[in-house]
Amino acid sequence: MISIVAKLFTYGFLSFLAGYYVLSFISEDKKPTLVLQKKWALLAIAGLILSSTGPLLDLIIALTPNFGFQTAVTAVLFEIQVGQTWWVLVIFALFLLSWTAISKSKSDYFIALVLFFGTIFSLTISGHPNSMANIYGSIYHTLHYVGVVGWIGVLGLVSWFAKDTNNWSAFLKWYSPTASGSFVLTVGTGIAMMISIVPLNQYADSIVTPYGSAMLLKHLSIIPLLYYAFINGPLTKRWLKKNSELPVLKSIKIEFVVVTFILLATSVMSTSSPPHEVNDIKDNLIPWASFFQVENIQLEWNIISSIYGVLAAILFIASVIALLKRNRAIASILLSVMGVISGYISLLFAI
Repeated sequence: MISIVAKLFTYGFLSFLAGYYVLSFISEDKKPTLVLQKKWALLAIAGLILSSTGPLLDLIIALTPNFGFQTAVTAVLFEIQVGQTWWVLVIFALFLLSWTAISKSKSDYFIALVLFFGTIFSLTISGHPNSMANIYGSIYHTLHYVGVVGWIGVLGLVSWFAKDTNNWSAFLKWYSPTASGSFVLTVGTGIAMMISIVPLNQYADSIVTPYGSAMLLKHLSIIPLLYYAFINGPLTKRWLKKNSELPVLKSIKIEFVVVTFILLATSVMSTSSPPHEVNDIKDNLIPWASFFQVENIQLEWNIISSIYGVLAAILFIASVIALLKRNRAIASILLSVMGVISGYISLLFAI
């Protein structure tokens, strides 16, 4: 549990920093008025160092009963790869902290961005993709991180720290293609990592494990993310030409909430054992697996799964209507969440 929460905070700090550095390159006439201070970026770097200790704490807690606290700490920090790579992250983060503190120009922030990439790479060395595909896995994982936090970072800072919607059309002109490119990069590297960790012919088997369930929820959450992104991008551009008073900040907050849900699922995945690391899937089932058929797993649609599938589609459509026709942000989010859960139940009943 510590690792899941810590990982979610790690994604949050990385996203904040990515958004901060990217927006530092953008001129004032191409972004809304933002209430941002450098000290918040410095605090985010310090927070990143702390949150990255989550997996270490879990290991220390697990090893202490058998080896004692001091031995467990020494082993985790200096003998196990997770601890060794954590020191690399700390070094990069401290360099990043020092350089960000003195940065003033765009060229300074470019160097900070290079150090930021190094910090991300140090996080991926001990991840699941690296264990399966070595350096190529880490490269895919790093690019995946860059695509995710670059997109989410700008989205999050603008949705929560913008004072107004001034220059919104100019903002969308560069952000929309950037977000689209980030999405393509994220999906492409995500597929590459998924195939290396969970081959497509094992996807159905994996959904009854904590790792596979989180992966499935993550993939289903991309559905509402896509239509919210479309609403906040092309549709908003068109509407702004007719009505400059649109509540665009409320709309992109919804997109940010959906992305946060995806990051939570990713946090569960990164702290769970992939199917290839488990001798028998039956030893690593989700708690509610007993309600479903887990013998000879294969996807076969039936009446119950079809009903939940149709319900998911209806809920997704209703969430779009709630936002576009009624301007009810909270209702739209709740309908989207229920749609994702219905889709998840549909696939569980199909096994």
